[in-house]
Amino acid sequence: MASDGGPELSAWDLLAEYERLDPMNQALHEGKLPAAAANLPRRLGTFHSRAVEEIYYCGDLCPQYGKIAISYVGVAQADCAAIGDPLFLVAWGRQYKGCAPLIERRGRARKKDNSLVVVYELQGSPGQLALVFDERSQCSTKTERLRCNEITEKRHVLVKGIKSDDSIAVLKLEVSPE
Repeated sequence: MASDGGPELSAWDLLAEYERLDPMNQALHEGKLPAAAANLPRRLGTFHSRAVEEIYYCGDLCPQYGKIAISYVGVAQADCAAIGDPLFLVAWGRQYKGCAPLIERRGRARKKDNSLVVVYELQGSPGQLALVFDERSQCSTKTERLRCNEITEKRHVLVKGIKSDDSIAVLKLEVSPE
């Protein structure tokens, strides 16, 4: 239990929650506002001793441009890059809405110093993250599961994980055909 009485969530708990939100966000993009959005924000617990909650935000054309996301509570934009991914509303200028604990990047896998990095572009800026695999990491294509160490260089990947400094602990890595 965390000090605020909420559960201490694992990275795997957060990934499961993100996957639960996927159909709700799809419904938003189709113009349907899920009933669950009316009950947000909703405290989930803590992650790395920081409070996290589900939030709903929208701008311009709602609900199509809305999103239900997981966010740390009370993290300033300037502090977000060190611990997560900033959430922005871009309808009428860029507005910071929160800091998501899960990192999600699309890019190309590349070998570097006996490990893999994902090379990506985010909001016009290039970057790369070292990928850290453990026995719980899930790596797959659309048709088969792979061992994470079988990923070949220069393949397109979608990586979901938790950031720590300049690396990302891989929770799930989906690989596209070369």
